[in-house]
Amino acid sequence: MADFVKGLFGGANPSPASAVPSADSDFADFADAPSPKPASLSSTITSRPAYQTFGAKIDISDRPFTKWYNVHERVTWSDFKAEAFVIPFLLLTIFVHFWGVRANRRRANAWIRSHVNVLENEFAHVGFGRKLDLANVSPDVAMSAGDKINPEVLREKSKDVFLSYATGRQNVACVDVKLSLLKRYNPLALISELGLGFFFESMAGSGEKAEITAYTFDGKEAQFIPRARGEEEKRFKDTSYDGFIFAIVNK
Repeated sequence: MADFVKGLFGGANPSPASAVPSADSDFADFADAPSPKPASLSSTITSRPAYQTFGAKIDISDRPFTKWYNVHERVTWSDFKAEAFVIPFLLLTIFVHFWGVRANRRRANAWIRSHVNVLENEFAHVGFGRKLDLANVSPDVAMSAGDKINPEVLREKSKDVFLSYATGRQNVACVDVKLSLLKRYNPLALISELGLGFFFESMAGSGEKAEITAYTFDGKEAQFIPRARGEEEKRFKDTSYDGFIFAIVNK
């Protein structure tokens, strides 16, 4: 009752510090514990951990030897299944290509060797270069030998097309020779052309042929024969003719 009356009239309150005991026996061990300090990074930088086995500063002798250093230990034949199918097919494709190219060159060479004498007899000049003196040049050099074609006589436009040229005959300006052979170097294209030609009439099947086109003057010598500067225009025999049809038929 006395404390209540003192509270109403502003009596002195007891000190809060006196209510709390001076020391707690449960936390006596932590009363004088020092505050933690941050760990120093110098030791981690200067010293190397025991488990580090790689890096620029590690000697080769300190690095562990594992199977990853040997190719034959970490790789097996089963890892090359795709290459086992691709490489043989690639080698076969290269072989067929070179075989087809050489086969076409041999056929073109055989044709020009069989007909070059006829062209030499009918025309003053055969080939694209200067006229060769057959008396002083061997036939192999003058024409071709094996699968090596003399570009002066027969030129290879592509792997299946070969060209030749002849000129120097009365009333004939020039003759173009074109040999079209099968695409032996590309079996897929060859089979496709043969198949399309078999099923569709509009697409002619591929075959080997020799196209010989003769260009006549037909009164147009001035357009074919060049005239030197200052030279008078030459008068030629009238070579114009009426159109006609000429054919060789084998029945």
